[in-house]
Amino acid sequence: MKRRSLFRLLPWIFLLLCLSLGLGACGGCRKKKKEPPKRPPATEAPADPEVETASPAPAASPAPRATPGPGEKSPATPLPGATPVPGLAATPAPGTGLGEQVPSAESLPTESQAMIQLSVGEPIKTAEGSTLVLDKVQANYGGKTPLKFLWTILSGPQDLIKIHKPSDLQPRVILGDLESPTEWVLRLQASDGKTETSADLKISAFPARLQSVGRIGGAWVGVKRMGDKWVAARGNDVEIFGPDLSPLAKIGLQRSIAQFFAMVDAAGKGTIYVQVPEGTWSVLQSDPAASFKKTDFPPLGKNIRRRIIPFDYEGVPYFFALLERSVDLWNLSDPLHPKLKTSLGGFLKNPLFLAFSQRNIYVAEEDSIHLIDFSTGNLVASVPSGGSITSLATYSVDGKNYLMAAIGADRTAQGRKDYGLRVFEIDAGGRLGGDRRVTVGESLPIDHATLIPGANLALLSVPGPKGLSLRMVDLKQAKEVPLSGEAAEGFLAISEVTTGRVAENSVALIADGNQLKVLAFKPQGEGYAVAQLKSLPGILSAAWVKASPDASRVWVGDEGTQAGGALGVLNGQDFTVGEAANAPDGTYPAHADFRSGGDLSPLLYLSEDPAALKRGAAEGLLGLASGNPKDATAVELSKHLIGAVSPQGQLRGSGLSGRSLETGLRIAVAISRVSGNIGGAGVAILDKPAAQPAKAFLSGDLAKTLTLIPLQDARDVALSADGKGAFVAAGASGLIAIDLEKKTPVARMSLGTEEWIADRVLLGSRGDLAVVSFVNRATRKVLIKTFGIGANFQMQEYGSLAGLPAANTVEGVRAPRPALTEDDLYLFVPIQPRVLGVFNLSNPADPAKIAELEVDGEIRGVALANRFKDIFLALGPAGVAKLAFGF
Repeated sequence: MKRRSLFRLLPWIFLLLCLSLGLGACGGCRKKKKEPPKRPPATEAPADPEVETASPAPAASPAPRATPGPGEKSPATPLPGATPVPGLAATPAPGTGLGEQVPSAESLPTESQAMIQLSVGEPIKTAEGSTLVLDKVQANYGGKTPLKFLWTILSGPQDLIKIHKPSDLQPRVILGDLESPTEWVLRLQASDGKTETSADLKISAFPARLQSVGRIGGAWVGVKRMGDKWVAARGNDVEIFGPDLSPLAKIGLQRSIAQFFAMVDAAGKGTIYVQVPEGTWSVLQSDPAASFKKTDFPPLGKNIRRRIIPFDYEGVPYFFALLERSVDLWNLSDPLHPKLKTSLGGFLKNPLFLAFSQRNIYVAEEDSIHLIDFSTGNLVASVPSGGSITSLATYSVDGKNYLMAAIGADRTAQGRKDYGLRVFEIDAGGRLGGDRRVTVGESLPIDHATLIPGANLALLSVPGPKGLSLRMVDLKQAKEVPLSGEAAEGFLAISEVTTGRVAENSVALIADGNQLKVLAFKPQGEGYAVAQLKSLPGILSAAWVKASPDASRVWVGDEGTQAGGALGVLNGQDFTVGEAANAPDGTYPAHADFRSGGDLSPLLYLSEDPAALKRGAAEGLLGLASGNPKDATAVELSKHLIGAVSPQGQLRGSGLSGRSLETGLRIAVAISRVSGNIGGAGVAILDKPAAQPAKAFLSGDLAKTLTLIPLQDARDVALSADGKGAFVAAGASGLIAIDLEKKTPVARMSLGTEEWIADRVLLGSRGDLAVVSFVNRATRKVLIKTFGIGANFQMQEYGSLAGLPAANTVEGVRAPRPALTEDDLYLFVPIQPRVLGVFNLSNPADPAKIAELEVDGEIRGVALANRFKDIFLALGPAGVAKLAFGF
């Protein structure tokens, strides 16, 4: 039984063994066919961090780059969550050589974070009280998330500055009142929620204050001798020169000088007495002349407003003073304490000139010459004047005394023409004997006469073809002595002549309007040759003023007198007059403008010509001046070119503007209708090619190149920066904008009433602001309007300044010319005839006055320099003043 069972199980055991062996063989076959593992991506780390890989050779690191340029591939971007391993290199594929370039896989770029870029512009320099709009601030951002901004004060006094809406990109910043220069740093932060950046803006501000620096101008008051020195005065300055005319001292006073006289005491100390227009006197004492001491003393008498005649009598210094109706005699033994000795001539009506001899004085009135004994004050005798006396003096020849009276143009309605010198012999008692006449030229009227001490000669000035000219008379022979030389002609208005010697030359110092001329006289045949040794130019009456950006040159239109005006050039940095050239043919510049990249060459000017009306021609000249005013070239505006005079009315060039363009110089002239209903008013446009000289341009046929844009009236004009637009102060029509390419008006702003006349126009440097002055016909008050300028010359009214004064000019009543700073923020304009005001226009709808200063003269024009730190004022007869702003 047991053996039989074992044999029954053997086949089943054998079957199981075979199945087991077959399964093992099949498993071995599958193992041999297994494929190699796949290479992980280059951006992924191997499964086993301890597996070593072949490291590539070190290479130079590439320069960091921002966004790839055009045509460049973007660098591969790691997948989110993957950790790149530094230095990890991809395993080369099997069968590839080391030198073979294997293309690498590009991964698709994911969205990167946008950058924020801020620009706040240049640092700001301004004045107190300013409202600044930070319109230069810009943000560059390409993201979709809205940016958030925040302005904060990083440094500086926080109580003196306010940021309005600090969350705006371009907020308004308001500065308070300052006591000293102050600086702030403002920080702008910008964020999109993920990225944040910042930028800092520096603001510097100074107190808005005006300070007087000095004044040049007014006619030369006179020139006198003080021992061996020379003393001259003009404006508010007294200037002292040595025997050789070298400058020794310059003394500036607070007020202009009405008259002065000089004396030297027995010890050789010089003393100068000066009177201001209000009547107050001052004494300047010096030893030596370089260190003068000034003392004010009112006791000398405020009523002394006329001529002072100093003299010595028995070694004691005295002076006579002509009053309105009498003569005072003062003792100057103590220079600081003058004493009134006596008053004479209470019977006089209008004493004009005085001379003395021995104990007698001779006083000339319009109709008589009176002899007065000044020891008693009694009237001794009177003789008819024989004409309008212009000078009176006594002299001696061969032991005899004489009185010389110069007769000039008649001041009365009698039409007297008995001109020349009237010479009286003085007897031992001081009485006047018979007289004789010395005619000059063809019986010319004598404007001024002075004696040449010790020479028996008199130097005279008479009307000539070029203003006044000099003549000489030999008093001993009672005849005219010939003078030769160009220096003897072309004087404007001689106020005084003083003679003397400089080295070997006999000289005369002549105070002539705007110049002090030093002339030398050398014998030549029967007469004298006249040569000019030196000239000290000045300003007689400033109509307008222009300045270069750095104040190195300041141009002044000097109205001068009816005998002629001048173009003057000042050095504005040291405030001295460099040169002055008298205008030809009795003209004087009335308007000027220039736009030549900051240079003053060429200067455009219009000149008024008083003689033009007499010959029925158009009034004025159009001139171009280079850097040297002597090279000025002008053309008469006659033949209906610009302006006209006819029975139907009168036209006149009334305003001027110029722009220097690539093609040349564009000139715009405003032609005003002065009277009548004559046609031709409007704006005349002239274009001078760049290569054409000024003289050739003006001498050509301007009528062929002139374009007239007709208007009812045109009193002033301003050209846009590109020369394509003109803005015209068009009288009752208001402000008119003209498209010069279309040659037609395109916009107008009017006050809606003919009572207000648009008289002046000024454009801001940015071209989006116009400042227009209106004059009221009845009240003579000035209203200034500010207008915004948009596309296509369209305009919008902003704000106003009311109640400002008008100025009296050679053209009549006109608004003064204001000045605007380069950034269009500050307006400098007269708020009273003698008061300059400064207005902040950062909010043009509400101009705010931030400073004012009273000056010594009526303000005609304003010019700015050195980023408006220097201000120059045209003050008419008071000359030119220089002010400092923000000190």
